[in-house]
Amino acid sequence: MPNGFAGSWSGTVSQSGSPDYTVKLSLANGNIGQNVGRASYPELGCVADLYLTDVAGSTIRVQGQLVVNSYNNCVAATLDLGLRSSSSMNYLAQVPGMSGSASAVLYR
Repeated sequence: MPNGFAGSWSGTVSQSGSPDYTVKLSLANGNIGQNVGRASYPELGCVADLYLTDVAGSTIRVQGQLVVNSYNNCVAATLDLGLRSSSSMNYLAQVPGMSGSASAVLYR
């Protein structure tokens, strides 16, 4: 994983047709295929482990694997995370087979 990603991040996710919700990420250094962190969505009652699948410059791709789905309203998503600065990053969540995406700017 490139420098600058490790640490705690949070922000408000916007998704067409849904109310906004909070995401909290905790990321650690790691290699492709490894668990590099965790995403939690307090309002949705979901937690996902994050596995690094791709690195391209200052952008990483992680695949979520649900470990908590309290209200059965979450699906595992692919997250594209791109550093904007040392204290902010772009967040884009996409689910194969579903139209649209969810996006946010996360801050330390």
